[in-house]
Amino acid sequence: MGTLGGRGAYFVRSRANQRRELSMKDHRWEQVYRELSCFLRRGDTVLLPYGDWPELPCKSLFYDDIIDLGETTVLVLHKGRFGSIDKAVLRGIADTWQCIFGNEVFLCFSKEFRAPGDLRYGRRRIHYGVLGRFLRSRQLRRGTSRIWYIHLPKAAGTWMWQAFSRIYPSRIYFPSFAPFLAYPPTVEEYDLIGGHLPLSVVAPHLSPGDRVAGLMRQPTQRLLSAFLHSRRPTEDPSTFTATMQAMRDLPFREFLQTEGGRLEAQQQLIMLGCDHASGEASPDDQICLDRAKEMLSSDRFLFAPCTQSAAFYDIVAKPYRVRRRDSAKLNNSDHGAQSLDIEEFNNSLDLLQSINAAERQLYDFVAARFAAGG
Repeated sequence: MGTLGGRGAYFVRSRANQRRELSMKDHRWEQVYRELSCFLRRGDTVLLPYGDWPELPCKSLFYDDIIDLGETTVLVLHKGRFGSIDKAVLRGIADTWQCIFGNEVFLCFSKEFRAPGDLRYGRRRIHYGVLGRFLRSRQLRRGTSRIWYIHLPKAAGTWMWQAFSRIYPSRIYFPSFAPFLAYPPTVEEYDLIGGHLPLSVVAPHLSPGDRVAGLMRQPTQRLLSAFLHSRRPTEDPSTFTATMQAMRDLPFREFLQTEGGRLEAQQQLIMLGCDHASGEASPDDQICLDRAKEMLSSDRFLFAPCTQSAAFYDIVAKPYRVRRRDSAKLNNSDHGAQSLDIEEFNNSLDLLQSINAAERQLYDFVAARFAAGG
């Protein structure tokens, strides 16, 4: 946890003054800040996700992938972080705390009553619905087995997760395997369990009828997408991992020569083939490749290249006879605006291709197996 701001005197700013003073990267985060400024008290401790928050008039703490309430009196809960907090604790918050604000990204809870009404019962109760469904996941189950969705970063994974979310209301998402290990899910509650989860972490939790699915991207293109994401001026670096921050700050060739750069260049291979459960720190490329190919050869694993995302979706959704609804891809980069970044990336292709050879072999294996109907 870090500290944001201090214990300054309590004040409420006028909305006009706030508009002039703020310049946050995301307007939905800024909306939360404006609302909180009207409710917070000097003695509060507010818990927020890392971000470019301006100073607040009370003690402020950050969370990343694991949410620990501690002395919190006001919680800013990111809707993508339900898996980051113990579900029993979250249920207690929902039952006993006041929901003072919500939008498309956040729900804000106060341990003490401080607003005229509760979001759950007002005009904007639609923003609370996703949490209500999450807490009723057991009642919403539709099957006896489940799908485990391995979200490989920068491989159309967020788009596919959102597509699956429309047909699997009983679901949970983990932003990394740290909260999965800290708060392992009661698997009987869900039809869909997903997130940035390595296969080796998921494997011990599989039941006989479960399937494991995911999209993989051509490795060089995947890293280009991650690199451009890290360099986009509209992104908030305070939300970045240390690796993403290094990719933003260092020349790309220099980044690839770091340990973090080498791992990032092979992230899909490591997530699919590294034995995270045993604490394998510096995996051997060939061992990871052999392990991943052996596991993905099983019929219970369905992986596809992201260029085949439509066919992949139709296969996974087939048992429920739900049609695919096309939507725009997310997090697209403007290649014209980032032409210098692309040139910098291309100037290091020789080094990159010497690093990601095993991952490219794994991608070819996944693409061929999917094309063959397996």
